[in-house]
Amino acid sequence: MFRRRTLIHAFSALAVCAAAVSARPVLAQEFPDREVTLIVNYGAGGTTDTATRILAQTAEDYLEQPIAVVNRAGGAGTAGPSLLAQSTPDGYTVGVTSLSPLTVAPHTMDVPFEIDDFSFVVGYLRYVYGIAVNANSPYETIDDLVAAAREGERVTIAVTSTDERILVENLNSLSGVEFVAIPYQSGSEREVALLGDFVTMSIIGPGSANLQSGDLRLVAAAGPRRWSQRQDVPTLIEQGYDTAIESWAGLSAPAGTPDDVVEALREVFYQAAQDPAYADQVNGLGLDAAAMSGEEYGEMVRNRYASNGEWIERLGLAAN
Repeated sequence: MFRRRTLIHAFSALAVCAAAVSARPVLAQEFPDREVTLIVNYGAGGTTDTATRILAQTAEDYLEQPIAVVNRAGGAGTAGPSLLAQSTPDGYTVGVTSLSPLTVAPHTMDVPFEIDDFSFVVGYLRYVYGIAVNANSPYETIDDLVAAAREGERVTIAVTSTDERILVENLNSLSGVEFVAIPYQSGSEREVALLGDFVTMSIIGPGSANLQSGDLRLVAAAGPRRWSQRQDVPTLIEQGYDTAIESWAGLSAPAGTPDDVVEALREVFYQAAQDPAYADQVNGLGLDAAAMSGEEYGEMVRNRYASNGEWIERLGLAAN
């Protein structure tokens, strides 16, 4: 087991012989013996970037090597995984492989990678979602909004992602009414629309300044658990609607990375994701620090890829 140092003796005598006929990269005597690069697939300063930098800083204590975080934004989060998939599979490059770029984007756009191009290391961040209304809105709960729609009012909800569209479709099916999803390009745009009463409600995140100021009001947590900083607001599930958005960020190495190196990375980053120093900082940002093994995260990615493909076909969003 790892403590504050991770060492892998790369080859036994048998492995050295096998290496002569193997296409796998030759490792140094110990891994790691130099800096590791971590690719973040979104821009600097955002939710994913901030949490990932905290994870990297925590993991350095276990790895005893520096971790250089670099941002490769673009392509709806797919530019980072694209670069990762093409990187040398030696363990010295890992990257963020969040759910949407891996399980939504391949169904809606051309991407130069497949799920099998990655060796999954860890799941470390559960994204937080909620449903908010304008502070001046007469609606206090999801039941109020359902009742309004049932009485013939046009109830609209601002969304920015396919995951959010799927949540709305599930909510419609469960409630027997039709909330009309209105797509926006960014979280700031949809908040402006909600503040201006152009939409009835909106998906929202805990970093919203308008929510913190009281200009918007949270009526439901849209994930599987209540927000840590808004414990008084129940989830959709608790309000009788058995649906939630559960989206994660995880780390992966390129496929073909030696098994012993992948296991070393898994142990280091899983310990870092469970470290109180990581959890306290990330939860303090209003996010949801979590830890999932690489095997579990890979299974979730594959299951979500299949289910999202079905939903995207149903919604008419699949790439031609």
